[in-house]
Amino acid sequence: MKAKTLLALLLCAFMLLSVAACAKTDAPANTSEKPAESAEAPSDGDSEPAPPVAETFDFDAAYAAFAPDDVVMTIDGTDVTWDEYYYYLFSAILDVQATTGELPDWSLPVDEGLSYTGYIVNSADENASIAGAFLRGARELDVTLTDENRADIALNIENAYNEYGGAEGFNAFLRENGCSFDVYDKISKINMLAYNSFLALYGESAVNVPDEDVAAQIADSDYLMAKHILVLTTKDDGSGYSVPMTDEEKAEARAKVDGILAQLDAYAGDDFDALFDELMNANSEDTAGLALNPNGYLFQAYDMVTEFEEGTRALAVGSHSGVVETDYGFHIIYRLPVNYDVVPLAYQGYQAYTLRYISAQSMFTAQVDKWKSELVVENGAVYDSLNLAEIFKVAKAK
Repeated sequence: MKAKTLLALLLCAFMLLSVAACAKTDAPANTSEKPAESAEAPSDGDSEPAPPVAETFDFDAAYAAFAPDDVVMTIDGTDVTWDEYYYYLFSAILDVQATTGELPDWSLPVDEGLSYTGYIVNSADENASIAGAFLRGARELDVTLTDENRADIALNIENAYNEYGGAEGFNAFLRENGCSFDVYDKISKINMLAYNSFLALYGESAVNVPDEDVAAQIADSDYLMAKHILVLTTKDDGSGYSVPMTDEEKAEARAKVDGILAQLDAYAGDDFDALFDELMNANSEDTAGLALNPNGYLFQAYDMVTEFEEGTRALAVGSHSGVVETDYGFHIIYRLPVNYDVVPLAYQGYQAYTLRYISAQSMFTAQVDKWKSELVVENGAVYDSLNLAEIFKVAKAK
């Protein structure tokens, strides 16, 4: 993993599922969670907009509000220092700025009974708790950092130094993003422990998750699975655009698909799957889709064109359709049982994200929530004296 990838992971604080995916920070599904006790920052408001944080932010002044080693809180007896907690605050501020484009007065409400101060403190507390939960889980599972993990972290740091012109350049980059090297190193190790915990629970690629657990996880997700044979009724106009075929060409396409359907309907053997695959591979003009989805399309409502979805829903598992027409052409659909080791269409391009793996991610999130609920958190004097309006008023002063 390159330095930018790891830093992106850090700047997202602890995004549980991207951690489990080991730095796949551009995961197709939004796996980050807002603190349960806080509300989304609004996109606009009635107040006079404040200057953007990026124009006036003074990291040194804000960071100097407390000593780096001052203890803000303890979680299960482990200190969360100002150095670390400041990073969580900084990340939450960036989140608000990204949502609103500005940083209004700290006393303005985000939601009923919750100010921006409360929102940002809640967000920081949440990330500190997730870190604590990861550590609690690692202890519970007797998971530690391996020599390979430590070598990977060292390599990431070496790559970061190369990318930013040495240790000084990388540390400056971290500081610009509210992070010290010590915090970067700590979170890197916690992320590794979280990933190792995931592996301990579910195995590589979630191979240890049984089918019944996947079925329970996706019970309300309405997945469908099907293969199809497509004979196109569109053609390339010579400039890269698809245009409808002529009536004569469309009639030829219909005759072709009717002939394929006749073969399927007439089959009396005991390996219909093999016959369908043979005819699909020989005749289907959905070549790109076949290459990406050789085991069939795994999809949910609205992932496919209406005619294809409705045609699939109308079939019993193990049966095939007649000719189904869409804007693309003529289809013969063969409905399949949902395969837990196939990547859903919505996750296309992320080949680790099989249904089994996605289910394991959900299970891991629930497990981390359980660990969080068991944490013993004790706030210190620094936490009790926090005044973000005062700290970041100083930080924004020119």
